[in-house]
Amino acid sequence: MLFVEIKPLSTIDSLSARGEADTQMRQRFVDFYDATPTIFTGLSAFGYIVCKYELNKDDGNRITPAVVQTTLLVSRPGHVGVWT
Repeated sequence: MLFVEIKPLSTIDSLSARGEADTQMRQRFVDFYDATPTIFTGLSAFGYIVCKYELNKDDGNRITPAVVQTTLLVSRPGHVGVWT
């Protein structure tokens, strides 16, 4: 299964937009968890700039990429480097 979330390219430089996109992607995995196969993929796009997320139920239910979310380093949530 594959799902895609698309945002305007003009918002890629917004820290809050990237953080919201990352949170939204992770919530979609929770929402779809019971209805999906062992491995499923999501794409978060800001225009043509895409970040691939994947969850493998057999591998500890980790969603990758693991975007760092911390209160100590405000610039890291939804770090622009994970969208390529």
